[in-house]
Amino acid sequence: MKITRIVLEDYRNYGRLDMTVGPSVNILYGNNAQGKTNLIDAVCYGTGLESCRNSGDKEMVMFGKDGYKIGIFAEDDDHSPVSTKVEYSLQSDKKDLYVDNIKVARASEFINICNTVIFTPEDLKIVKSMPVNRRRFINSLITKVSPTYLNHLYTIQRLSGQKNNFLKKLKFDQFYKGTGEMELNMLDYSIADTSADIILARYRFILLLSQYAQADHRLISDSKEDLKITYNTITGCIDLLKAFLVENDNLTVYMSYGLSEGDYAKIKAILSDYILGKIQNARKTDKEHGYSSVGTHKDDLTILINDMPAKDYASQGQQRSAALSLKAAELEIVKQFVSSTPILLLDDVFSELDSRRRQRIVELMKGAQIFITCTDKESSGKLFDSNVTYFHVENGNIAEDN
Repeated sequence: MKITRIVLEDYRNYGRLDMTVGPSVNILYGNNAQGKTNLIDAVCYGTGLESCRNSGDKEMVMFGKDGYKIGIFAEDDDHSPVSTKVEYSLQSDKKDLYVDNIKVARASEFINICNTVIFTPEDLKIVKSMPVNRRRFINSLITKVSPTYLNHLYTIQRLSGQKNNFLKKLKFDQFYKGTGEMELNMLDYSIADTSADIILARYRFILLLSQYAQADHRLISDSKEDLKITYNTITGCIDLLKAFLVENDNLTVYMSYGLSEGDYAKIKAILSDYILGKIQNARKTDKEHGYSSVGTHKDDLTILINDMPAKDYASQGQQRSAALSLKAAELEIVKQFVSSTPILLLDDVFSELDSRRRQRIVELMKGAQIFITCTDKESSGKLFDSNVTYFHVENGNIAEDN
């Protein structure tokens, strides 16, 4: 997959942009705060509905305008044209999604059309910051290769919101006390069912992530460091999964190909019943506190370097290497599961890396279309042999400069 053209209207500091891009390496250079990252963000959002700045739609609208439009035009590996478009209205606070100019109803129909993988200095947060950053990372990865996973995330978010609102009413409104058990039972059953799907997906892809990231980290660290990733979720769930998969000799198959329909239904039923028991055992506490204490909303990854938590014990250089290994693993997993090579977006990354880490990224990029932002075009351009297209970015204006 390769992008051929980017069209923006009233997006951040871009009033109107219609930009034809190169098929290989595209280097966007210019001073800071001119719009380089905004363009990368537009590509991210226009292909995967993810902002690399974690911004909401309202923040993406150019000041004084009524909404924004993002159009991404691309060619797949067979040179067939494909396009995605996002249109957002500030007045209605709604966005419309289009694939090949046909409106689609669900985000899951949109996000896997044109896959991207982005590297930014903010990736360091995956290793050293709060659990929400690691959940966001693994959710983004799985969504790129499994559209149904996004539906599970939407479902659990809706159900958890309903339950927490109900628990607050039970805590503060006497009318609901004693009348809410049936409603809670129904919600808990649905939450347990969807949580089982989420845990099954996360466990599978965290196993893969650990495998790939470990290999990448050995290269980056010259085999001096060993990186591992473990999954922390509702107590006991991973032991259940391990026991089932090992007993049925399914662990390797599960990682690479998933489970058969029958095996998936069997382990999901076991896991769902177990989760339901955990949720129900916490009901008294949840009623007292007014919120749900058990669930996948507390999931986390533990990233270990030489068996020590990188978050607490690794140096910043080690943490940066670990983050790079995780993102490299993401790229390789997407390549494995998606029929075309994802488009790579590098936002001011090379300035943060030493020569060895830069070279590792360049090796991973072979065969992919690349967008790079930087302030110095010469130093970034030297990393590539040929087929580099340069764009100068200044105050929301972009001009090809070769």
